[in-house]
Amino acid sequence: MRMLHFSRFDEALIPGLLQSRGQANAVHRHRAEVTGAERQRLVEVRLPRQGLLDRRLPPAPQLDVVLAEAALLRMTATMADQLRKLLADAEHWGGSSWLT
Repeated sequence: MRMLHFSRFDEALIPGLLQSRGQANAVHRHRAEVTGAERQRLVEVRLPRQGLLDRRLPPAPQLDVVLAEAALLRMTATMADQLRKLLADAEHWGGSSWLT
């Protein structure tokens, strides 16, 4: 069985597959066309997708992510939690090289 491999570069945002709940909420909070209820629904749909990276069968895809420094330095109320999640994810997947 062939493993999927995704590569992603982002200058401004943390990809949805790696976002904390707070960060996912913050991304949608600034969209004027999205109501509070719609934002909650979008977050509730987005977060379970993160399980894709932990599944066993079919094999989880490999995800290579390059984030620009600006995405990590963007100061929001949720960024401390987001950075902790990125560190925990890196440790979970054995990818300290992920944070170079």
